Amino acid sequence: MRITLLALILSIFFTANSVQAKRKDKVYTAKVYSVDKKVFRGTLQSADDKGVYLTTRSTPEGQLIALDRIKSIKIKSKRAVNTGFTVGLLTGLAAGTAGAVILHSDDKLQNTGLIVGGLWVTFLGGVIGGKIGGRPKEKISINGSSQVYAEKLSVIKNYTQN
Repeated sequence: MRITLLALILSIFFTANSVQAKRKDKVYTAKVYSVDKKVFRGTLQSADDKGVYLTTRSTPEGQLIALDRIKSIKIKSKRAVNTGFTVGLLTGLAAGTAGAVILHSDDKLQNTGLIVGGLWVTFLGGVIGGKIGGRPKEKISINGSSQVYAEKLSVIKNYTQN
């Protein structure tokens, strides 16, 4: 019974990872910090010599942030937090279940404590995974310089949809 339960949890974990690995259509979100201390958030649509285009719900056609206004850009995968949370949650579930199965006893109160502890490990694993997945993949400092922007433009274009 214990081995079957552990095998089931591990198979769910590896299935979730393989499904995530098969996705090829990556969409990246960006936080663009301007020199006048404004923050623009949205999906990174494109980048050219004029600046960076972000799409949001309010501006689906795209909003241009001119290169002379850009202080820095932080880019991450749109699904990174969800993927990190899922992987962390499944890892925490496996660790919590394994701990509860290994430390199982005949005392009902102790078993209840083990179940609650396993749930806490599961939740904590999800939170830690979400925090790790939420870190930006790329941090680019521009500081309003057209020369620095021109050097980093190819890196930014790697993350755009167009």
